[in-house]
Amino acid sequence: MLKFNSSESLHPAFAPPCEPYTAEQLEQEFIAEVGRWSDGPIWDECGEELPLRMFFRDRIKRILRLVKSEHQDQTRWETGLDGQPLPYTVHLLGAALRALRGGEEGLVVCGVLTHDLLEDTRLRHLSESVLNQIFRSDELTYLNQLLSKVHFDEQVYGAGEQYTDTAYYSDLGADVKALRIKGWERQDNLASFGRLLTSLSPQKLRERRVLVRSEHNANDTLGHLLPLFRSAIDHTSGKDLKLLIKIKADLTETTRALISQIGLTRLDLTNIS
Repeated sequence: MLKFNSSESLHPAFAPPCEPYTAEQLEQEFIAEVGRWSDGPIWDECGEELPLRMFFRDRIKRILRLVKSEHQDQTRWETGLDGQPLPYTVHLLGAALRALRGGEEGLVVCGVLTHDLLEDTRLRHLSESVLNQIFRSDELTYLNQLLSKVHFDEQVYGAGEQYTDTAYYSDLGADVKALRIKGWERQDNLASFGRLLTSLSPQKLRERRVLVRSEHNANDTLGHLLPLFRSAIDHTSGKDLKLLIKIKADLTETTRALISQIGLTRLDLTNIS
């Protein structure tokens, strides 16, 4: 059984979204959370009507089958107690579970599940019209294109145009739903790096270049993502504002905890050397 190698010193911001931290347990909790979310009161805290949530309940389950199929041979950088890499779906399910528990709407939850499809699977080579058929939603296709670092244009599909960081975040910041999707998935990534820094041996940390990756994600969050949230909060109202404030607060806490853990880990490695 794959299970996260936990530590008593784990910062609360790094806590896995479920225990035991396995793909199977994550999927069970995610499906249960979808059921609670769709069967809730007529109006939830975000103002999403019950019939719409029931519609998205079925769509979320269909999307989950799609991402499990497309990412089936991919693995995560974390490993279970057996030493084997966890399946990549732990990131998608973990981020989507955070979004559901945070009161997100159905379309954004679908976007969290699918956010890596256009970068890491064969779907990146498909045209926009075909993606619309697969996702059954023009808006979900559009959100995935914004979240992908490969720019898709139906007239030149297959060629691809690599985004620069500036262009990527500029496009992302223009759409509040895409920004929220990025926020949920980044929080899951930051927490994952925090767990790695806390639990891996010095040799494994060096082999996997965990410090370098952790610093890149922390700096990217500070330099690009959090400023977008601050700007969006100043120009947003209603349910979108409430969600943006929550995600920004969670991102800030997790980033600070990760930066602190990076410093402690670097000190430990220096003392060992």
